[in-house]
Amino acid sequence: MSVITYENNPHSALAHYIDRTLWFSITLSILIFGVSFFNLGSLSLLIAPLLALVTIVQHAILLSHVNGDRKRPAASIAGTLAHTARKPAIVFLWVLVALWIIVVVLVTSTSFVVKVKGRQEWWQKHLGHVELGLEALEVVVVLVAAVKCGVQRRRTIIEPDHVDWEHLGA
Repeated sequence: MSVITYENNPHSALAHYIDRTLWFSITLSILIFGVSFFNLGSLSLLIAPLLALVTIVQHAILLSHVNGDRKRPAASIAGTLAHTARKPAIVFLWVLVALWIIVVVLVTSTSFVVKVKGRQEWWQKHLGHVELGLEALEVVVVLVAAVKCGVQRRRTIIEPDHVDWEHLGA
């Protein structure tokens, strides 16, 4: 007996995995915002805190839509596409991945230039390492979210037999 997953069901394992990934990304973005602002945004030229805010807002909007779907009756969302599986959400996640990669490169190069010139206090250096680690982790987390949302879209559209519209609320 094979296990069939119903990918468009807001209560499916994949939907919950995407939710947890987005919440983890929000947490990382809050940490990046705090660390970067404590460092006065000097390493990322204030791009990291701004991108962290954009990431938080995008994920919060996406999660609010998903939460709204969970509260709706199964009949009203039957035949629709999950908000996390829609093209704008997936494209924006890939844009965020690209922007976070740019921030990681920017922080790495800025740290190197500042280190060579010797204009960095010890706490700035250590906060720079923490910030860089958090941003690299954010790249991975947003990348995972983008891939999983793409998987959810593909399984829902290309393999619609995996979507159980009758037992959606079960």
